[in-house]
Amino acid sequence: MKSTKRQIKKAKLQEAGITLVALVVTIIVLLILAGVTISLALGDNGIIGKAQEASNMYANATKDEKNALNELTSEIERLSRRGEDGEGSAGLSAEQIAAINANKSLQEISYKPAVTSTEVVIPSDKNGGVADQTFTQANLGTQSLKWYVLSADENGVNLVSQPTSSDKKIQFKDAGGYDNCLYYLNEISTNLFTNESGFGVDSSRVHALNLSDIKNAAEKMNGSSYDFDTTFLGGASKSSEVTNLGDSKTYGSETNSRKYPQIYGSGTGAITANNPMYDEEIPANYEPKADLIADSSLASTLTINLTSCWYSDNSTCKTNLGEFGSSGIGGELFNSSGTYFWLASRCVYAYSDYPIFELRRVYSGCFDNCGLCKSSGGTNSPSGACRVVVSIPGSRVNVSNDGLVTLK
Repeated sequence: MKSTKRQIKKAKLQEAGITLVALVVTIIVLLILAGVTISLALGDNGIIGKAQEASNMYANATKDEKNALNELTSEIERLSRRGEDGEGSAGLSAEQIAAINANKSLQEISYKPAVTSTEVVIPSDKNGGVADQTFTQANLGTQSLKWYVLSADENGVNLVSQPTSSDKKIQFKDAGGYDNCLYYLNEISTNLFTNESGFGVDSSRVHALNLSDIKNAAEKMNGSSYDFDTTFLGGASKSSEVTNLGDSKTYGSETNSRKYPQIYGSGTGAITANNPMYDEEIPANYEPKADLIADSSLASTLTINLTSCWYSDNSTCKTNLGEFGSSGIGGELFNSSGTYFWLASRCVYAYSDYPIFELRRVYSGCFDNCGLCKSSGGTNSPSGACRVVVSIPGSRVNVSNDGLVTLK
């Protein structure tokens, strides 16, 4: 009897043991499942993360779609303002263009850039080592600038902003400034000076004033053609071994004479520095460079095509410019108060033993070359105001028979 009771007790203990083991195993399995579940839910690639990623993708897609629709709407509006002559038409007749260009009177136009809170920052590592520079409509005074009719062409009526002595200066230095000057002048122009909604300004036609603008205006004011290759060569022959624009000189002996800014490439073979003087454009997909002239920028041979000219004598320059240099549009462009302002062009100067890579400015009627960086190692840091030209489609202006322009 006792044996039977012991057997029953033993069986119950064994059953209890099995139940306890099962419980422990169950708990362990549950913990494992909980860990897996938590990992799947909260891990780097978990359900919650995937859901958040999907939400972000949806939000970005919605934003992109909205931006695309806005761009499409803007393009439709822009095209609707281009006149009835088809895509690319300025909406001006040849007679109207001729009348505007023949009119020598100083025409002030009530153009106002669209108000924006945009900032354009030129970082120190992209301007050659000058401190970071921040430009806004407020510190450029864009809302108080006066605008004048400069010329007319197939793109529309070109307006130029009046130089003022209060303009915030833009400063560039060394090869970094030489490489990136056009990029940042364009950023400032297109971000702070356009009025797309008001007058149909094509942002691709907002640019820093360039030499061809000066040439067109000079010819307009004087009724004669100006050849920069001769009229404005100025003092180049006084100190340069190469005296005619476009002439070449090759450097291949001294190390310091064969260094070059990185905009010409990164190879060490034969390099030709021949930036055009007129209407230089920013290369497609250009990214601002931080390089300075260094031993790593050493060409086996460096050929310079002279693209530098200026007048060191203001009175001589103004005499050659005639009415253009002393009054009317010329007086507004050059600004008798003595403010320097940038032209959208690079230039290269050829000394007998080394080249200088320069930027172009205008000062009181004179073209000024700023020796920004020398291959021999010297640097400069010139500053100047930003003068821009905007092009108003002809469909947005009224033109009288005598070439007077008013905005619609």
